[in-house]
Amino acid sequence: MPQTVSSSPRPDAAARRAASAWQPQAPASISQVCQRYSISKDTLRYYERAGVLPPAARTPGGRRVYDEAACRNIEFVLSMRALGVRIDTLVQYRRMLSSGQAPAQARRAILLRTRAQMLDAICDAQEKLRRIDQMAI
Repeated sequence: MPQTVSSSPRPDAAARRAASAWQPQAPASISQVCQRYSISKDTLRYYERAGVLPPAARTPGGRRVYDEAACRNIEFVLSMRALGVRIDTLVQYRRMLSSGQAPAQARRAILLRTRAQMLDAICDAQEKLRRIDQMAI
């Protein structure tokens, strides 16, 4: 599954810290959750459609609502995305959890794979900078 880039900005570190301390007193609406985590409704819906988040609970009228457990899932996804973990990797991780595979081993493998991808991207960027420097001489 190709990675889709969201048009919404990623929440900054201060927003993520403030959000992680938030516990909804009652089921929260999609608007409240998105405001709290500084993400768009489209992003939250996309994470659900892509399988990164489980389907949200619904009111009798069909509106999404989020309890404390759902908010913890959102926080986890946002923290993993901030580390550069791809959507398809998060979907795979979620499937591992559902099947009962060891979450600590899965988390480690995902982080190591993400680290390797980041190192590759850094090497590519350094090579491009070397080319620019050569052309500028």
